[in-house]
Amino acid sequence: MRKILYSNRSVFAVALLVHGLAVAGGPKLSPDVSLYLKLTDGFLRGGEIFSSGAVLWTKITYLFALGAARSVAPDRWMYLMVALNVLCSAATATMLVSVVRRATGSAIASAAALLLYLGCYEVVLWLRFPITDLLYTALAFLPFLLVAQGILGNDHPRRRLWLAGALVLASFTRPPGVLLVPLCTFAEWMWVRRPASPGLRRVVIAAGALALLATLAVRTWIVHDPGRWPFAFVRPKIEHFAAREKTGEVVHMRSETMRRPAVTMGDHYVIQADRFVRFFQVTSSAYSRGHNLLNLVYLVPLYLLGLVGLTHALRSGDGRRSALALAAFLWIGGFAFLHALTILDYDWRFRAPLMPHFVVLAALGVDAILRAILARRHQRAAVAST
Repeated sequence: MRKILYSNRSVFAVALLVHGLAVAGGPKLSPDVSLYLKLTDGFLRGGEIFSSGAVLWTKITYLFALGAARSVAPDRWMYLMVALNVLCSAATATMLVSVVRRATGSAIASAAALLLYLGCYEVVLWLRFPITDLLYTALAFLPFLLVAQGILGNDHPRRRLWLAGALVLASFTRPPGVLLVPLCTFAEWMWVRRPASPGLRRVVIAAGALALLATLAVRTWIVHDPGRWPFAFVRPKIEHFAAREKTGEVVHMRSETMRRPAVTMGDHYVIQADRFVRFFQVTSSAYSRGHNLLNLVYLVPLYLLGLVGLTHALRSGDGRRSALALAAFLWIGGFAFLHALTILDYDWRFRAPLMPHFVVLAALGVDAILRAILARRHQRAAVAST
């Protein structure tokens, strides 16, 4: 087992096999596929990429892959896209295990990370759909991997160059990818360069917190009255989000989450706060009993192990471990905040790209529990020997 977990090729092969079996039933269609096909046709015909409405430029990487698959195999392109999903998922699993292995040095924690990822329903569910999720998950986790390498002392001369390239790819795959730029910039400055002055660190953290509050205030002020937005760029998207929120929508197409229509700015703040909390929601009244049970069995222990991992890392005195845990926590909180300000989809698939980060924290939690058990055994053995 240790030989498998300490070999990136072996981890990739295991993940490829397991998630390859998960798509044995063949591709599945979703409502998004027809939209992506239409966008691809326009993209291949040389249509406008930087339009203010469709923000097509945020999906170029995926549209290029979809266009290539349709050109190579016009009748079997869906199978090629599903194969790409499996490859991307295996790559994500490999990157995830490498981060955990480097951070903990534990084969058991690495195995836990691999099993938690391979068994994640929110990942497996999308393997058979020829949409952006698995490609984006891999490309969005790559910048985190490169930041983690810097944090854990595995730096190399071209790491920042690769990081810049990875950020471009992620930003051009799905709209939320652009958030990775400030996240990586902050993490690099705080935990890789590690400024010597504690006072300067506190100033930067305070400035970041004020920037988030300002973003929240300005966003709410504009959504309350979209006419306040002075530019044509992304105006249709802002008007779209505003119209939805004014109906009281919290989670898209989830009527059970609806609130009263937003009339005041305070109503908008309440809806956004509710949406932030629901990003982490485990069960839903619209899910089947089996689906809710599956989520409870998987997500509750995952969240609890993550809290254990974060708490232990902050108390451990190990600067690198605590920095990695804080980075994973920052990624999760940052994207939850972004979706609180924009949209949370009805099937919570916008949470899927963050599952590797949840697993990193959970694996740190597994390692913390193992360390506690070993310490207790050593203590008992020491007492017995005296």
